[in-house]
Amino acid sequence: MLSGTPTTLGTYKFSIRATDINGCDTELAFTMAITTGVPTLPQAYVVLLVLGLTGLGYFRLRLRARAE
Repeated sequence: MLSGTPTTLGTYKFSIRATDINGCDTELAFTMAITTGVPTLPQAYVVLLVLGLTGLGYFRLRLRARAE
């Protein structure tokens, strides 16, 4: 099974080698084209997003405490 989440477009070459119980082996070459990648955020943006959401939650809790 080949699995994962593609994040970079491009054409990738790889080979698979297999050996059976009798010691006979073979190798096949493959080419995989990734045409649509999953966008990723740089780590700094993720940190800023977390800090912003945390701040927003804190601000909402303070407003709720004042209203009570």
